[in-house]
Amino acid sequence: MRLLYSYVLPSYLLVVLGLLTSTSAWAQTMRFQNIHQLGVSGSVSATAVANGYVYVAGWLTRLREGSFDPHGGGPPMQTGYNAFVAKWNPATHRLVWLKEMGNQYGDADLVTALVVRGSDVYVLGNFEGQSAGFGHPIKSAGFRDLFVAKLTDHGNYVSAKWTQSLDYAVNNTTETVTPQADHLVCNGTALYVAGTTDTEPRTWDPATGNKAPNVMRAFVAKLTDTGTHATPGWQRTWIVNRDKYELVTFMTQRSKLYIAANIRQSDSPIPDHRMREAGIALSHYHLQLTQLSDQGSSEHLDWTHTEVGQGCGLAVAGTSIYVVGREDADKPFGLPSHPTDARTVPGDLFVAKLVVADTTVRPAWVQHIRGTGADRDAELRYVVVRGQHVYVAGVFSTPSLTVGAIVLKPKPFERVNSSETDLFVAQLTDTKTNARFDWVQRLGGAHYDHLRAFLLTNSQLYVSGFFDGDHGDPILLGKQQFLLPNDGGTIPEVLVQAWMPLSK
Repeated sequence: MRLLYSYVLPSYLLVVLGLLTSTSAWAQTMRFQNIHQLGVSGSVSATAVANGYVYVAGWLTRLREGSFDPHGGGPPMQTGYNAFVAKWNPATHRLVWLKEMGNQYGDADLVTALVVRGSDVYVLGNFEGQSAGFGHPIKSAGFRDLFVAKLTDHGNYVSAKWTQSLDYAVNNTTETVTPQADHLVCNGTALYVAGTTDTEPRTWDPATGNKAPNVMRAFVAKLTDTGTHATPGWQRTWIVNRDKYELVTFMTQRSKLYIAANIRQSDSPIPDHRMREAGIALSHYHLQLTQLSDQGSSEHLDWTHTEVGQGCGLAVAGTSIYVVGREDADKPFGLPSHPTDARTVPGDLFVAKLVVADTTVRPAWVQHIRGTGADRDAELRYVVVRGQHVYVAGVFSTPSLTVGAIVLKPKPFERVNSSETDLFVAQLTDTKTNARFDWVQRLGGAHYDHLRAFLLTNSQLYVSGFFDGDHGDPILLGKQQFLLPNDGGTIPEVLVQAWMPLSK
């Protein structure tokens, strides 16, 4: 364990344990127990839970010994990043193992997605030039490339099975362009990666017949895990406008793949939150949902469905698709079946259920979450489903937030201004043709809070996010208050993870 703790940097990864209590099957709320510190730090970009353990992945900052910031002295200068995967035991509150990628060549190895199935641990990320990989060196044909790696969790230690590049190399070293892939899903031995990569300068826009320097390729690629390596399979690519296309999320259910993307309709170069501040009409977004079928050696496009609005999260259960996001400023989500009324204000956050029948997709119900005042930071980002219960998580900075019949107000202590955000988690019950909010909880520190992950496994629900503050600062979790560990020094931000047992 001493070797593992030698990787710790001057910030802390914390975990909050929560316990669920209830008076009825549908009115359950969470009650947290305490905060615990993990023995790993750095930038955590991906979290997974399996087998009763918490797995995190991301990158550690590399420092050059003997060199200092020329402008102000101080600590050694940053020279790059090194990808890592770690396993934490919530029963003992200790780190079990940590595995670094080992960038003995490159300057930046980053993990962007993590999947754990049994003893198999898969990671997706990108690297520069050459990398030692997780024990298996890889090399890019260009400046940057994507990689997938497989590790085996042996309980108390981990071993690397294979690491390989995906051949999405970017050769331009002068511009900040890089292949992006944040989505990795597994189904049996099949691995699916979704992302975007820059096109060659000669790429032509088929719509105009002219060169289009702002286009890129979106892609979904299949690989097959053979045990010693991954064999490339089919790949689907399409040209998109880099300024107006965002791949939101990617899921699989049996042999079906679901892709959610936002397509921006405005030509304004002004970011949406700046437009809100200036009172300018927001950009219009279309949420595009696509279903693909994996047919073994090829794929088939089953259907594409478009709704007006901006999506953030997606969950699939049978023939039901659950979507969360923000509505368009002028038109409610799912308008054909839910006309505007006093309780449905365009621009609200929404939770929606869509039902798929063959190639037809239709809205079944839409529920809204409404803020007040300046709501540029209010977002509904994640949705997970277990049976008839739908769990959603987001952030808000408005003076209040209305969730069903419940009104949340900001944290009462040490709020600097209205832009400081809190997290919230809510449960709905799906009654097939409609839904109701059962409860909502606020999670907040003294300053700006960030939501990073929202996961459901077995009977455990996990909420992950960063809470800005110093040692000893209070964090409100529902109606309970906890203090960040006070062991000296100042923490710019800490990662808190909460979970609660759910009734079966």
